[in-house]
Amino acid sequence: ATDRLTASADDVTTTALVDGRLPPQLRDEGFVELDDAYVDGRDSLELTSSYRVGLGFPEVAEGQSVDRYVSSDDGDESLTDALVDRLRDGQDVAVVGPPGSGKSSLCKRVAHTWFEDDIGAVLYREGGDRFESTAALERVVECAASPTLVVVEDAVRRDANAVFELVETFGGRDDAVFLLDARETE
Repeated sequence: ATDRLTASADDVTTTALVDGRLPPQLRDEGFVELDDAYVDGRDSLELTSSYRVGLGFPEVAEGQSVDRYVSSDDGDESLTDALVDRLRDGQDVAVVGPPGSGKSSLCKRVAHTWFEDDIGAVLYREGGDRFESTAALERVVECAASPTLVVVEDAVRRDANAVFELVETFGGRDDAVFLLDARETE
């Protein structure tokens, strides 16, 4: 459903995709690439379980997440669609709210829509070791065949805030957009 991230024959460094996978340091730091194998290769939880432990991509793909709507001049609009439109227009977006308000679920809905609509590659970070491999992520994004959506949950936390360096690096370019989530108290 999406173009795979690809590296040219000249890109034989470990910061390009290795065997069609993200470099190990990015995987260790919590990044995944949404692709058919990742999205379709996981079983969804029962509704009652997923609402207790949190929604993952299988649950979002199955329709367990609830979309929210915002008022606009044209009537009510899906918040997911509104964010996808902003990102498609090249605007980076931060979703800020209290714990448990649905920020991460919204980010997963947006990422899943980006993937399903075949807009471009999606790199998603829920957590993991401290994110420090900015050069590796930058190289992977630069090798992508289409615009890449980079999603980082809890972006302002110490273990993830290196993403802001990349937001600045890619500012004004059309090969990457960033969707970040953060608790309003952090």
